[in-house]
Order: sequence, then C-alpha cells, then structure tokens
Amino acid sequence: MSHFARKRVFLAGGLGNQLFQYAFAHFLTKYMPGRPKLINLKTRGGLPHTKQIINVESFGCSHCVQIQNWGIEKLNSLIDPWFNKSFLNFVWGKTLNLKSNPFKYLDETENLEENSNFVGYFQNKNYILASEEIFMDEIRRMVSKSMPMIRDLPKDLEVLHIRQGDTKTAKNIEKVGVLAANYYQSILAKKSELFRIVVTDDLSGAKKTLANLEIDMWLGPNDLTAQ
Repeated sequence: MSHFARKRVFLAGGLGNQLFQYAFAHFLTKYMPGRPKLINLKTRGGLPHTKQIINVESFGCSHCVQIQNWGIEKLNSLIDPWFNKSFLNFVWGKTLNLKSNPFKYLDETENLEENSNFVGYFQNKNYILASEEIFMDEIRRMVSKSMPMIRDLPKDLEVLHIRQGDTKTAKNIEKVGVLAANYYQSILAKKSELFRIVVTDDLSGAKKTLANLEIDMWLGPNDLTAQ
C-alpha cells in the first residue's frame, strides 16, 4: 500500500481509448490510497486524432496526477513499457500488460498492489461502473466548459455516435466491424420525445447516412476537440 504513489497508467490510442484508461486509473483509487499517474510518452504512432492527449486538468481531476511527458523522443521510446521490454522492471517496477486482453476485469484482490504500471485499453465496462461516482462530476465539468452549446439542453438526451474516419478501411472493417447505415436508420426512425444529438468525425457522411431523419443537433470535428 505504501508504494501506491508509483502506480502509473500509460495512455495510448485515441480519445475513446484514453477515456477507458482514465476510468481505470480512477478504479485503482477505490482500492488503494494515493493518486495514480497518467503517463503519456508520445511514442506510439497512428492517425492524428490518436496523438491528441487527454488533459486531466481540464477535467478538474483531483484523483490522478497530471500527465507526465519527458519530451525526449529517443528516451521515451527506450523506456516505454508499452513495448514489453522486460528490463524496464528495474526502471519502472513490475508492469501488468493487458494489451492482448482488453476486456479482462481485475478486482481488488487480483494483480493490483503487486504492480507499479498498468498497460492496456481496459475496455471492461465494470471499471467504469465501479468508479463512476468518482469521475462523472469531472466529465460533466469538462463537457460544460468545452461545449457551451449544450449547457442549456434538456437532461433527457438521445446521443448517437457515428464514427467513420479510420474505421472505413478494409482492414478495420474486418477487425472491428462497421455497422451498416440501416442499423442507425432503424433506431432513429422510431418516434422519440428525446432531444437527439449526433456526434461524429465525419459530418457530411453522417448527414448523408441519416438523411430525412429528425436530428436536433449535429456535432462534428469543428465543434469538439480532445480537450
């Protein structure tokens, strides 16, 4: 328990993946004292949106230490535990790597205290459910600050996320699956009294997909950022 100050969660991927990692860091605080560090070494490639990093200060987060980045690219690539370098146990301490098992759930009795570093996507919804009361106020503050256009909207919303971008490749369609346009149309064609918002990285494509359907608000890349 006294070593919890060394707990680190390494950020990687786009904003969605980082939110899972952010939630996992809050999950850790439920079972151990101290504030985990969210580490960004900026060593992983990808599309431009994967290089935008969550800024926990914008969340008003008091549970995690601000993102650490040493700014030395060659050093970062050498010491990044994301790449499974076993000798890093001497530098960082023991690392639990769950990259190959993104949906695995760790409870308070399993592999938490003995590890100093956590690498993975942590996409099990139980991490979010277990720590929701801790970080949801932070998310709300961030959204209110960065998206003033939604502050006065009704509380009962229907939000649809249409992601195109990097999913619209043969490789990713086969890997992650892409829902057909009629899936969204069948949902939204139903009558609803809720205020409907579409959030998308491809505004023109989403409007084409959902043509002739009643949407109350469209939010695209010019309206939203990773911060």
